[in-house]
Amino acid sequence: MSSDVTIAIRRDAPEPLPPTAFISDIHSNLPALRAVMDDIASRGIGRIVCLGDIVGYGPNPVECWKLVSEKCRTVIRGNHDQALDHDHRSNFHPRAKNAIDLTRRRIII
Repeated sequence: MSSDVTIAIRRDAPEPLPPTAFISDIHSNLPALRAVMDDIASRGIGRIVCLGDIVGYGPNPVECWKLVSEKCRTVIRGNHDQALDHDHRSNFHPRAKNAIDLTRRRIII
């Protein structure tokens, strides 16, 4: 048995993706979102993907929506975000329904 190892190098291999941060379940919590964004920036990560639920529960839906829109390369809408313009609240807890109703009055998507 030979102990030789052959390594093949593809010259046409695509460039690796840059470091990416994934965030989710912000639920209108602006202080927490700012802290996370500051931590991401301190690590030199320039690509951010939001996996949804920007709004809901917390007091700052508009500010969170704007910050995510400015900083995230990709945003996937979560069920709380979708409930803003579609009535998908039938399985929501009453507190969540109330948060969506209040947010609808404050945010324009």
